[in-house]
Amino acid sequence: MEERDNALNGGADEAIDDEESGETYDTYIERDEKFAPDVIVAPKQQVFLYRRLQDARHPHRIAVVDEDNSPIGYLERELAETTILPGLKEGSRYQCYISDEEEGGRIPLLITSLTELEVNKMLTERDLASPPDGAAEDMEAFLKKLALLDSADEE
Repeated sequence: MEERDNALNGGADEAIDDEESGETYDTYIERDEKFAPDVIVAPKQQVFLYRRLQDARHPHRIAVVDEDNSPIGYLERELAETTILPGLKEGSRYQCYISDEEEGGRIPLLITSLTELEVNKMLTERDLASPPDGAAEDMEAFLKKLALLDSADEE
């Protein structure tokens, strides 16, 4: 199983009410033949956006993985390049759900941008509002636990 390199979205367990959230994007995941084709996804399943170190040659690629860190495919390129990646660089966080059955190698996906208030609420509910005391390694582990560690700002 592939390890997550750079997490890009918060890991909310429940869907956020659209009226209280930021923008919602109706897009798709493109299956990639190099990823495990047997990864099963279903409507309403939460998935996660990740920038993988393996994709460094493709600066606008954003991988989509399931809860087990299994790669599913890549986010549709135009939305990734024009909206999601710039949002990530500005500190935006996203919640992603499969919206329908896969058809022709494309998996329908809904992405909702989370407000700062929503992110803080999730952190508080998980008792993660402040990092643990300790060394830099503890901070990295803390950020990975939150699924908020990313390198988008470094590009």
